[in-house]
Amino acid sequence: MGNLKKLKLQRFCLFVEIIFALLPVVVYIVLFKDMPDSVPVHFSANGVPNRFAGKLSFEMIFISIVGFIGLAIGMLISKLIKASKKDKKVRQPQIVEFVAMNGCTIFLLSLFDMISIYALVSITYNITIDYLLLFRFLFASLFLWLFLIGVSLPKTIPNKLFGIRTSKTLCDKEVWIRVHKQCGFILRILGILGLCTTSIGLIPQNISLLLSGLILFL
Repeated sequence: MGNLKKLKLQRFCLFVEIIFALLPVVVYIVLFKDMPDSVPVHFSANGVPNRFAGKLSFEMIFISIVGFIGLAIGMLISKLIKASKKDKKVRQPQIVEFVAMNGCTIFLLSLFDMISIYALVSITYNITIDYLLLFRFLFASLFLWLFLIGVSLPKTIPNKLFGIRTSKTLCDKEVWIRVHKQCGFILRILGILGLCTTSIGLIPQNISLLLSGLILFL
């Protein structure tokens, strides 16, 4: 019964991930009528368009399906993590297995989706590409990943793959529990602070990126 529930959860997660991967495609379809016949598809370092293509061109379709590339890479990394598990007897709590197996997919999918949607909107309404905003998207995805890891760490039990694996934590289960609770709390706080600094529109982007970098450094 446990394996059946796990299989259902995996299928549900895959279904949700596919829906999220489809979001840029939906945005592309919605914006299609507003797009000019010739749209910029490549920009210089200054954000000035230097190459154009039709709105039904390969470049535009590729931009709209970028989310699936992030999904595919994330699923490949998850497969590699699953294949690298050596201790089959160690059973992690469900939230820990979820983050370990789906964390990379969630991070890459959200990052690729945000970049794709931002590019589609910028191309449609002739908005100069803002690279600072793209970096803000990147930091937001990183902080979301940090928060998910912080949620799962306190529930992690000693294993050979996932967690803070030092000689002291592996030798003493109480030390393992205490360290992972403390680190999990710190990562959750850093994730929330980072998401706030990257999401609040009132903070100038250069200051937001500076604060985000400091939080990651800490």
